[in-house]
Amino acid sequence: MTDKLLLTEKEASDRYSLSRTWFQRRRLEEDSGPPWITMGAKILYPTKETDEWFMSHYIKTGEEGND
Repeated sequence: MTDKLLLTEKEASDRYSLSRTWFQRRRLEEDSGPPWITMGAKILYPTKETDEWFMSHYIKTGEEGND
């Protein structure tokens, strides 16, 4: 993983194996995606908060759910 505090949209796309379009669509839908901030024209994702958002939306499937 990375030590960066903020990820660009491309870095977030690579990190979470999701398309840039996925991130763009979530920004258009209120409260449907990870937290993001703007700095001028740049869209940035705070790494720690975005990791936490994805973990909070993690769903156990298959054998993982048989604890």
